[in-house]
Amino acid sequence: MKNENSDWSSLQNNLGIDFQKYHDKDIVGSLEGLKRTPINLIFQFIFWPILFALLIIASGIFFIWPQSWLGGFFWILVGLSAGPLAGISVASYLVVSALEQSSKSLYEAILDTLTDISVDIKQNADNQLCNQALPTYKELLRLVKLSLVIPALKELLVKKLWPFGNWIGNIVVNYLKKLSQKSEYLLSNEDDLNANDPERLNKYADMIEENTQKLRKNLNTAHSEAINVTVAPLWFNILMSLTLNAFLLTLIWYFLIL
Repeated sequence: MKNENSDWSSLQNNLGIDFQKYHDKDIVGSLEGLKRTPINLIFQFIFWPILFALLIIASGIFFIWPQSWLGGFFWILVGLSAGPLAGISVASYLVVSALEQSSKSLYEAILDTLTDISVDIKQNADNQLCNQALPTYKELLRLVKLSLVIPALKELLVKKLWPFGNWIGNIVVNYLKKLSQKSEYLLSNEDDLNANDPERLNKYADMIEENTQKLRKNLNTAHSEAINVTVAPLWFNILMSLTLNAFLLTLIWYFLIL
């Protein structure tokens, strides 16, 4: 569909449903947590490296330096070098976990909207004109993403991340538009029901709900697999960075203090 806005308006008129109500009901609530993601990213990568560095430096100044100035000196050097590395590893894990949750909120907003559309089609079947062919499920999925979810996400970013929200919002929107069709490979290649008769609206709504449940299951599986692939290496990084700090501090303690 070349013009999502005109297609969306045509679909609303055809079904007699005001899809804008989903903006507040499903989308804004689901995406609310996304507004904290950029701030959370910045905070984590500042807080944890500084915290690890300060803990090691403070212990070197107050406990090691009085016993050996040379040992305290190298202890502080470790705090300034290896300490922040451990903090960056911890921050990376926390940020990736937050991004994984944010991505789940994004596709949950899409799927919840599709579910509500199917329910409303059934409840308002008597008032729906259905004088034109309705979109296939893949077309409807794309319309929900490009005409409801992505604009709502940009609006949220612009409002909550001023003065950089407009710039960040444009980057996010352009990125999501490029990826808008990648989730569709999870759907079957069967022809979707083309409901151009009011008597078939219930079947059309059932088709939407059935495909949405299938897509939700597949996306949940893909999301879990993505977490396993990304989180495991980050745990390894945390373990290695902490081991490095412990090894260096043990060497200093053994050779310069004991």
